[in-house]
Amino acid sequence: MPERFGLTYVDQEGKQIHPAMLHRAILGSTERFIMILLEHLAGYLPVWLAPVQVWIIPITAKHNKYSKQVYSELSGFGFRVQLKNDSDSISKKIRKGEMQKIPYILVIGDKEIKSKSVSVRTKGKDLGKMKTSKFFDRIKLELEKKKQ
Repeated sequence: MPERFGLTYVDQEGKQIHPAMLHRAILGSTERFIMILLEHLAGYLPVWLAPVQVWIIPITAKHNKYSKQVYSELSGFGFRVQLKNDSDSISKKIRKGEMQKIPYILVIGDKEIKSKSVSVRTKGKDLGKMKTSKFFDRIKLELEKKKQ
C-alpha cells in the first residue's frame, strides 16, 4: 500500500524509503462481519439474533382465534412473532418463511386447536405436533443457552 500511494519518508541517511505498513482488521467492517456470519450459518440466524423469531400460520380464518392466543403468549414472553393470516396458500406461506430463514414456523389447524398444540417447522424440517407449553419451554431454553 505505501508504494501504491507513493508514501515515503527520509531516513537518518537522507534516503527516501517506503515505510512498512502493518494492518490488521479482525472484522474489517460491520458489513463484512455480517456477510461472513450469514455465509457461515447459511442464512439461518440463531433464534436470539433473528429479526423475526416465529411465524404463526393459521390454516383457515376459523383458526385465527387460537393463533392470536398463541401470538399473544409468545409476544408476552418477549419473542419477536408475526401472525401470517394473509390470503396466500399454506404451502406458499411456509415456503416464504423457509426462504426468509425464519427460525420457527408454527402451523395451526383443527388438530392443533383440539390438542392445544402447534405444528412446528424449523430449518426446513417438520418437527411435528408439539404442545404449546413444550414449544414455549423449547424456545426459552434456546435463548437461555445464549446467555450462558
